Formats: sequence, structure tokens, C-alpha cells
Amino acid sequence: MSVRGIFRTVAELVLLCVVAGMRGQAVAPQTEVPDQRPEIIENDPLIYATFFARRTDNQNALGKIAVFYAELGRFEQAMRIVESVSEDDWQTSALGEIAVEYWKHGFKDKSRQLFLRIAGLPLPKDVIYIWGDIIENMAAAQQFDLALDVAASMAPSDASTISSALVKTIDEFEQARRRDRKLPGVYVPDILPRVLAIAKALPDGEDSAVLKRVAVYYAARGEFPRAEKLIQRFKEDYDREDGASDIAVQLAKLGQYDRAVQLAGKAGDYFGPITLVQIAGEAIKRKDKPKALEIAARTDALLTKKMKEADEDLSWLEAQRLSELAVVYSQLGRSTRAAELVDVAFKKARTVGKPGDRFTSFRAVVAAYTEVGLYSKAVEAARALYGDQINMDMVAEIAAHAVDKGQGADLAQTLDVIRKSPLMEHPEMRVKALATVADKMATLGHLAEALKILQGTKEFADGLAENDNEATPQILKDYAVAWARAGDFHTALHWVAKNRTLYFANWGLIELGQIAAKSGLTLDDESLRLMEEIAKSDLPPPVEPRRILNEAGWEIPGLAVSRKLRPPELRNTRNRTYELYITLYEPEVEAFLKRPFPSREKPKPEESNWKSQGLKIRLIEERVVNGRKYCYAITSDEIFQDETNQPRYSNGPEMLFYYDEDGDGKFETLEEGLDYFWLGHIPAWVLQK
Repeated sequence: MSVRGIFRTVAELVLLCVVAGMRGQAVAPQTEVPDQRPEIIENDPLIYATFFARRTDNQNALGKIAVFYAELGRFEQAMRIVESVSEDDWQTSALGEIAVEYWKHGFKDKSRQLFLRIAGLPLPKDVIYIWGDIIENMAAAQQFDLALDVAASMAPSDASTISSALVKTIDEFEQARRRDRKLPGVYVPDILPRVLAIAKALPDGEDSAVLKRVAVYYAARGEFPRAEKLIQRFKEDYDREDGASDIAVQLAKLGQYDRAVQLAGKAGDYFGPITLVQIAGEAIKRKDKPKALEIAARTDALLTKKMKEADEDLSWLEAQRLSELAVVYSQLGRSTRAAELVDVAFKKARTVGKPGDRFTSFRAVVAAYTEVGLYSKAVEAARALYGDQINMDMVAEIAAHAVDKGQGADLAQTLDVIRKSPLMEHPEMRVKALATVADKMATLGHLAEALKILQGTKEFADGLAENDNEATPQILKDYAVAWARAGDFHTALHWVAKNRTLYFANWGLIELGQIAAKSGLTLDDESLRLMEEIAKSDLPPPVEPRRILNEAGWEIPGLAVSRKLRPPELRNTRNRTYELYITLYEPEVEAFLKRPFPSREKPKPEESNWKSQGLKIRLIEERVVNGRKYCYAITSDEIFQDETNQPRYSNGPEMLFYYDEDGDGKFETLEEGLDYFWLGHIPAWVLQK
């Protein structure tokens, strides 16, 4: 029976996996939810993605599918799907995005009603990865009162999230104020006093981003004394100089260049030069090229002077500033000076040794050569970053720029570099680069050229599905999407089917469905058959955590040499029927334990000869519910020794759990954590009244 047939004849048995409030607890039985079954629409490719998301219990994907239906204006279908999302956080996140779509489509009352529902949900306000977005969604729909209510109700520990959300709220407020001047009878009340009051309550220093954004708002309205007075309140020089830089750019946007340049002089050695470059850029946007050239020359002289006077090696910073200035000269038609500056920046970047600074410097140089139109030099810089292997991501960006500018000869040469450059490690990066370029071409409507590039990747892609590299599943998904964007859905679905990771296979189906829906494409029977085949494919068995029992009880490793960091703290969970208290301990000396379970991670080729030194204990967490201590959770990192006897570290922390399963005071069960966010379980005796 086809998937369409399944939905028609047994729609009341839709596969809804209702997950318990705490991750790691048992999955509830499948339930009959006839009012939440998906709407059946012929030739709707997203129906297969929906079906697959339900089968694999991908609640995040279900929420995103619902949001996409809302973007198309199909709100009944969107709400039907989102109401079936069984995890509160993903459902709340999707509801916030759907509410914004109601507002964009002109349904202001429905948007308001949905946001009121969201604001009243019991989801704890400290679930920051959800509520930060919700505040921004409310602001995007001009529900500023609700946005600020939520921000004010969040825990002080979430200060950075609150600060970022308030900055976005001011962005939306400023845009709304601009719009209401053009619409008679529309008035947006001033929210800044309340924004500042909420920011004032944040821990010391967390309010700086909000204050800077308010200062920029005042500057954009011409209230410069008020803006400058606000940034003078900062305690740190960095914040004052950053604020001065932001206000200077706003002055330039209003054409007040002399005042902007004067204020840039107060922005310090770090922000000053980049501020001048930005001021010149604003002059170019306002088509005031003489003033832009004057400021560029002034910046040029300033950088030259600073490089001569520098008493420390700042090559990493100088490479970035010179590259930025080169782009401005290029936009002003001064290509000779632009090329000279990037060449100097390239020489500076070559001398940078610290990996992070070196990457940032080379990225700026590659971008500058590309913007200036010196594609071969950009490729040379991308090759010089690591010395022995070219950076394929950078080369893909160079090629995409050539596509955008219609530079056919440069594109051909860059594609040749991607295809022929030796890759000692990570061959999948070649496929990723070619897929990026093809996707760019298809997006610009060059479908035949995009298909030609993709057809030339098959020799590299055929063996990719068997590659266990952690980056492969996403690359395969993006590769499939590039084929679909180029118009070949059959091949795209072939590559989705080859993806061995359920998560990315599901997202492949979703993105292919979106492309078809947006383009109004009617898929043929063969494409629908392939989608159905993927949606009905066999699923691997669920991964269960491994356990080791010790009837005598385990000794908690590292606890005896650890100190208590602070008193017990209440941890908010989505389950409001109990209160979970945690106490954190940190080892005062290095504490190791032998790995109790084989690693689930396959070592990368360069790690194959590393020798494990054991799991180094980073943190110990004691868990108590109803006054009953039931678990110790250990966060650890695996430490290795490489071929040169240098220490190496694992890619991420690992969790181990020690449980008292029956309340006898002995921690008999040792359980592995499946990932860093794995919460484990609570034994039945702990929750008994």
C-alpha cells in the first residue's frame, strides 16, 4: 500500500511518538489523534517528509515543516501539524514562527492570539534556546509589550540571551517607527524606557550591547549628544570605543562625515581604522565618491603610520584592516592601490602563527582578492593558509563570487582547482565545494551550467556514502539539494536515499519538498515513488545506553578529591511534578578513570595512532529529587597522546551516570550518556510519595 493509501485508510493511526517530559524517559505508546492527522493533498511532496519525521520521531523537523506551510499561507495545514508536535520546546518554537507568518500575511489578530497563547505556556523561561527566539518573533510581529513581558520574566542567569533578544527588539522597533511615519493613524509607542529598565537589571556588563544599540537608535534620529552621553556610562574602554564606532557610522549614514570621522578618532586603535573604512563605505552608498576617496586616503595614511610605530606584532590585525581598505579602493575604481594593499595584507597574514588569528587573517585576504577581482591570487591565498592542503570552503566562495559576477573564465579556472587539487584528508570537502558552486548557479537560474558541474562530481561523490566522516551526512544532504535546485529531482532523491543518517535524510526530504512547493513544480510518478520509498524505508533499531551493574555499588570516581562549587541549585525541567536539585563538584587534582564503554565515535584517519590516556573528569553533578539522592553525573574528556607524545583532546565531552536504583545508598548502575544533553532517567523509588 502506498503512503497516500496509508493516510487515506488508516489516518487515525498516524505515527505520533509522544515523548515524556524529560529526555531519556520511556517513549509513550502511540496514540490515536484523529484531529491531528495531516491533510491529504495530491502531489504534495512535503507529505512524505512529514510521514518520515513522524516515523523517526523528529519533532524539530515536524515543527519546521509546519512553519514552511505557514510561509506558503497554508495555515490550517501548518496548525494541524504543529499541534501534533509532542515536545514542548520544539512546538513552542514553531508556534512563534507561525505567529510571525500570520502577521506577515495580514492576519494581525490571529498573530496576537497565538503569541498570547505562547506567553502563557508552562515551558520554563530558562529554556533559553527557545525563549530568546520567541522574544525576537514577538518583536518581528510588533508585539513589543509581550516581547518585553517575556524578557522581564526570564531568569538572570540567561542575561546574554536576554541582551541579544533586546537588541533585536530595538531593531524591529526602529523599523516599525520608520514605517508608522508613512501610515496615517498608525503609532508605535516608545518601548526604550522599559528596555533600559530590563537591561539595568542584568548582571554587570551584560547590558552593554543593549545600551550601545539604544545609543545607535538615538544617533539615527539625530540625537547625537544623547547618544554620546549614553556610551560614556560604560566602565570598560572597549565598550566606550565600540559605542563610539557605532555612532560614527550612523553619522556617516546621515551624511555628517566630518563629525563621524572626528568620533572615529575616539574609537581607539582597534575600532578606529575599521570605523573609518565603514564611513568611507557609507559615503560610497550615498554616491559621494570624492568624500569616500578622501576618507580612504586618510585611513591609508593612518594605517601606514600605525604599522611603522607599532611596538608589538599585530600582523593578524593589520592584514584584516588592509584587506578591508583594499575593498573600498576597489569600489572607488582605484584597482592598482587596492591590489597593492591586499598584497601587503597577504604578506602580513603569512607571518601569523596563532591558528585562530591566522585563519581570520587569511579569510580577510581571500575575500579582498576576490572582491578586487584577482581570483587567481585569491586561490593562491586559500592554498597558503595550511601550506600542504587548500581550503576548499574558501575556494568554493571564490567560485561562487565568480558566478555572481559572470566571470566565466575565472570560474572555469577555479573549478579546475577544486577538481584537481590534492586532498590528503577529507575528500568529501571537494564534493561540498562543487555542490556549493552548483547551488549558487542554480539559484541564479543557470540550471544547465549547474547540472554540468554536478554531473562532473560523480567520480568524487560515488564513494562518499560509505565514508564515515562526521561531515559526510550533511554534505550528502546539501549535494542532493543542489541537484534538486538544478531541476533533477530523480538524482536528488537518489542521494537522499544514500544518506545513512536519518536526521539529514529527513532534512533532505524537507528541503526537496520546499523547492518543489516554492517553484510550483508537479513531481512525476517516479519522483513520488522514490519519495515514498525513502519515507517507508527500514529504520535502524533505537540506540539504548549501555550499562554495567555492580551489586556492591560503584565508588564515584573523582568525588573524594573534589570540592563543592556552590550550594544545591534548583534545575528547571519541563516536568513540573517534582523539583530536581543539583550540587556541582570539581576535582582539585587531575582525576582520571578508565573508559568503561568502547567509544561510539570512529577515530579520524589522523587519530588512528593516538593512544588513550583515559577519561579526565571535568565536573561531577549530584542529583537529588524529593530529598533523595539517586544519581551522580560525570562530565569527562578523553585525553590522548599522539605520535610525538603531545597531548590531544577528544572533540567533545562525554557523560557517565551512576545510579542508586533501589534507594539502598549503593550506586549499582553505571550508564553511558548517549550525548552531552542526555539527561538519563529517574528511578521509580525516587518519585514515590
